[in-house]
Amino acid sequence: MSVTARSAAKREAILHAAADLFIEKGYDKVSVDAIVQEVGGSKANIYTYFGSKEGLFKAIVAHCCEELLEPLSRADIADLSPREALNAIGCRFLSVVLAPRTIALYRLVVSESPQFPKLGQLFYEAGPEVSFQRLAAYLSQQQAMGRLRSADPKQAATQFFGMLLCYSQMRLLLAVTSPFSEEYIAALVEDAVEVFLKGYAQ
Repeated sequence: MSVTARSAAKREAILHAAADLFIEKGYDKVSVDAIVQEVGGSKANIYTYFGSKEGLFKAIVAHCCEELLEPLSRADIADLSPREALNAIGCRFLSVVLAPRTIALYRLVVSESPQFPKLGQLFYEAGPEVSFQRLAAYLSQQQAMGRLRSADPKQAATQFFGMLLCYSQMRLLLAVTSPFSEEYIAALVEDAVEVFLKGYAQ
């Protein structure tokens, strides 16, 4: 394994180990020393890759965000119809956002934000805000191509994600339901796309 590959693998291991510790014990109760003890290496690794514990947490959220909108990074997505693209984006988005690990991380941020307001800001800027901006960029592109009517693309993005998240995410956060099946997610996304396109399709 090359030095670059080892470095990437080490960074990935730190991200996963730190996320598990944060979820289990809470952000404030996890020290850099504890993360190093869990994953091995040295504190220098943490500071080299992430700068600080806050930087590490932000990287964890950013990594999650990258997974959410992975379909948007595919070169061929612009060639899909808005219906096809939004279905792909929506299913991928929900499969990550509604996953037990993501729900646990979200609970952590919500519970700790009153005591550590900067933590909530980090989560919002690296997670939801990036998601909104990336989908807005895709919608803007589709508007320019004449596939969607002219409208505020960021507002449209937040409306689309809002339709997907509100009911299902709330039920999982409150632990009143078990994780949803792929079939449920696919049907939910299909309905949301149908409603969205009735308002925005040309």
